[in-house]
Amino acid sequence: IFRKDKFLLLDSGVFWLSDTPEIPGSNTWGAACNRIATWTRLAEISGKPDFFVFNIHLDHVSQFARENSINLILSRINDLTSGSPVILMGDFNVREDNAVYQMIRDYGLKDTYRVIHTEADSLDLTFHGWRDETGLSRIDFIFVSSHFRTVKSEVIRRKAGGQYPSDHLPVVSTIELVNP
Repeated sequence: IFRKDKFLLLDSGVFWLSDTPEIPGSNTWGAACNRIATWTRLAEISGKPDFFVFNIHLDHVSQFARENSINLILSRINDLTSGSPVILMGDFNVREDNAVYQMIRDYGLKDTYRVIHTEADSLDLTFHGWRDETGLSRIDFIFVSSHFRTVKSEVIRRKAGGQYPSDHLPVVSTIELVNP
């Protein structure tokens, strides 16, 4: 989903998080579920340079699957974007102390939330499992390449009609393209 009054769709695709990423429904690496990555290449109507958005959902059981998946995703980012600005977001099913998080950081992507909130806090929690809890971990992230500046980032804690709309709290970041 994107704002068609602001952006033009230039290209998009999907690949499966497996050792056969072009085969729909493929599942390897001990993953509990079939998982995919979707991507899009957008350009602002105003004429700013194009950028890529990758949306992912990593396996919730297998660390081996998560690590292989993020290797595949980072490889695809490298191959598809040719150094263009990149946003990588989704449910990573890992905390900040996980190797997958470090692999993303080592690739050069910045965690927009941690740019603004430099210290861990009890309000960092994104997965709540339908309970009112706080915690020090997040598993939902928005990462950006160095082309972006993070202006604002927060975990939205509002309920609708007294209930959360999902078992995850959304992370929302305001970012600005500064280094095309």
